[in-house]
Amino acid sequence: MTKKVIVKESKKRVFKTVKKSQKKILARSIKVRLPSHVVPEKYVIRLEPDLKEFKFKGESSLHLRIKKPVKSITLHAAELAVISGVLHSVGGATASRIEHSKNTETVELFFDRPFSGKHVLNLEFTGILNDRMEGFYKSTYKVGDETRYLAASQLESTYARQMFPCIDEPGRKAEFEFHVVVPEGKTAISNTEIVSEEVLADGKKLLKFSPTPKMSTYLGAMMVGDFENEEIKSKRGVTIRVHATPGKKSQMKFALGFAAKCLDFYEDFFGIPYPLPTLDMIAIPDFSSAGMENWGAITYREPALLIDEANSSAATKQRCAEVIAHELAHMWFGNLVTMEWWTHLWLNEGFATWASFYCMDHLEPSWHIWTQFMAFDYLVALGLDSLDSTHPIEVEVKHPSEIIEIFDAISYRKGASSIRMIAEYLGEETFKKGIQAYMKKHSHGNTVTEDLWDALSKASRKDVRKIMKNWIGKPGYPLLKISRVAKGVEIVQERFYSSEIERKKSNDKTVWTIPLAIAFGSEKNVKDFLLTKKKQIIPVDWKKNAWVNVNFKHNSFSRSLYDKELLNGFKKAKDDKQLTARDRVGLVSDMIATAKSGQLSNDALLEGLKWFADENYFTIWSVICGGLGSLLMLTNGTKYEKKFEAFSIEMLSEISKKVNWESSNNKDILESMLRSLIIGEAGAYGVRTTVDESNKRFASHLSHKSQIDPDLRSAVYNTVATHGGDAEYESMLKLYGATDMQEEQMRIAKAMMLFKPLPIVKKAIKFIFGGEVRPGDAALVITVMAGQNIGARDELWKYLTTNWKMVTDFMGRGLHYFGYVVKAIMSNMTDSQKLKEAEKFLRKNPWNGGKMSVEQAIEGAKANLAWKKRVEKELAKYFK
Repeated sequence: MTKKVIVKESKKRVFKTVKKSQKKILARSIKVRLPSHVVPEKYVIRLEPDLKEFKFKGESSLHLRIKKPVKSITLHAAELAVISGVLHSVGGATASRIEHSKNTETVELFFDRPFSGKHVLNLEFTGILNDRMEGFYKSTYKVGDETRYLAASQLESTYARQMFPCIDEPGRKAEFEFHVVVPEGKTAISNTEIVSEEVLADGKKLLKFSPTPKMSTYLGAMMVGDFENEEIKSKRGVTIRVHATPGKKSQMKFALGFAAKCLDFYEDFFGIPYPLPTLDMIAIPDFSSAGMENWGAITYREPALLIDEANSSAATKQRCAEVIAHELAHMWFGNLVTMEWWTHLWLNEGFATWASFYCMDHLEPSWHIWTQFMAFDYLVALGLDSLDSTHPIEVEVKHPSEIIEIFDAISYRKGASSIRMIAEYLGEETFKKGIQAYMKKHSHGNTVTEDLWDALSKASRKDVRKIMKNWIGKPGYPLLKISRVAKGVEIVQERFYSSEIERKKSNDKTVWTIPLAIAFGSEKNVKDFLLTKKKQIIPVDWKKNAWVNVNFKHNSFSRSLYDKELLNGFKKAKDDKQLTARDRVGLVSDMIATAKSGQLSNDALLEGLKWFADENYFTIWSVICGGLGSLLMLTNGTKYEKKFEAFSIEMLSEISKKVNWESSNNKDILESMLRSLIIGEAGAYGVRTTVDESNKRFASHLSHKSQIDPDLRSAVYNTVATHGGDAEYESMLKLYGATDMQEEQMRIAKAMMLFKPLPIVKKAIKFIFGGEVRPGDAALVITVMAGQNIGARDELWKYLTTNWKMVTDFMGRGLHYFGYVVKAIMSNMTDSQKLKEAEKFLRKNPWNGGKMSVEQAIEGAKANLAWKKRVEKELAKYFK
């Protein structure tokens, strides 16, 4: 038991925890959900940030309904000092004692007599503008040579308690009215419109915003600083604005136009008008995620919102559209209807991820976005969920420290893939009908997963709860082992593991209910099935059908392993142009995955990859190149390294002839991304003509004779760095310092991670942690060195382990990306002794929110080690 006492120092209240006896407090054993008898109905919050001292003071009035007599009120508060508390509805009763708990992130206010019913609690408090990109924090930017600061908020998941005392749980919705005092010459942006403005005696301004709809604490927003904006109207007259720091108004056009189309689309899809008169979208210089769905005031990382038509790549423009579509989907699914607790996070993020692609597919059909979803979302989720150390989509959350770990590919991408699977099975109109009924029934409320299934079941008259039970509640997914039999195909399901080690020791008996669309000999002859047993036979007339695709368009979240005869049938289907792009992506990926797991030989994998040497489609090549990269890493240092490099170059030879340095159609996003991919791959493999052309264009770019096409800048920068030395490194360093465009800075910084000479590698690492790269970007940049620069990994790992605390502190909230760095290093660690040492270090030195990442990194590394042994043996056979 702990006792808390108030200690006064220098006329300031400092709250100190005194231990009666030594004991360990496990985070998961602490009760973090507050009592339900105190109900928040409205918050009136006044904030006054100090952009010089990086602190703030605040006042709030909490309108509470208290269901039973109490003598104390407990609120969430972290890094706040609550100075006073007064219950004005109880004769102005002042709190006689205020106790803070760091462990539970709460403040408890004690009063001398009990009270219940409706009351207004007035609080005074102070806090800090931290540099961790969470709560209420400071962000830095430059205008010319002048460094300026702004204050920004990031309250998801449990960081509202760092900005104001509250009941910081998604199920405890209330109305919010924000007031803010801003320095002279500054402005503010919040969830709603400014309704009054008052100049105070000291020249500062008091801005008051209109009340919000009833919402969760994590959706609050407050930005204070210098902002410029442009605006547009939606069809229904909603004002849409984009805000950014000075000098970026010319980069707002694309986001405005796409957001307007998005808003119109979602109003029709959800059947409910957007509930606010304005929609503000704000680009923040320091931001830890791509975007945050604050209701009415969405915040973004700059490259996810600002598009420079002369310097932004097609891929960045598409990513901008995706993030906007994702965050706007949340205005309904997440904000209007919100998960009851973080256990149901996937309801927010999985659905918004699915909705963003559904929206883009309707607004920009030429992007073929569902095929890209396959390659960059569906397959990523399959990869993570193939580990024994994965987690179910819906995982019980007991403590805030656990929440950050489930903001991952399972909640987002497996969640989206599961929504896609059931939507395809039910049919578009039935699914839409169910979603609209769900939204109308639960508007301004909170839900659990079963509420969604019930709405879809009612709309479809199918037992959606039963179908989806194991997809949501169990980890992993099925491998469909498909064999030809006399009367059809036999399908046997078992849990898929990417690790041969885990597969052989697994005792998982899960049987999934699997919605399947099966194509019989033609992409036009497709029938729906629902697999409910471990083993089933699907009838096939082999006289009429030369091949069978049991997961047409890969709508179901599963892998497939065909017997040799059926697999060869896919070659005919491909040659006859009967395989959709999604099926070609899925086939290539399934071959790579089953080769890794030891269920397909690696020599058979290489033969299968050769079927696609004549492929022209960007998304399929992205999967092929990923597979070649994995095998190149495994052959590194072996006698087959050069032979495999030659194989890869030969694979790329035909598509390289078709790809031009100059774009034939600058409006075709897929062509632009294919050019970047193939030229970048050829440069990485050292194809002489590509290296020479890259150096030539880089020199011309430096001398300002001509600019490199934005779609090719990453490919050129990467090629120059991979084969460059000191002169090229210094040139890139100057380029980095000469631009304030974050997209361009990221391109250059990532390229700088690819230099091979060890002295330059050391300089590049220090560049990352020396303050030049924003903390929110550091992990994303360093992952490039960890994942792609084979010769630099040992030096990088040495630096990280030697400076572990500094590195993890430096990244702040961007630390949730640090798992990518560790996984990239570990996955390429194919020396068993080094792997043992790394495992020991990681288990001794965990970081906040990193426990699951460590387990996944270790398991992935061991799986690759087992794969490497088979690769060496089986490639010996192939190359003979």
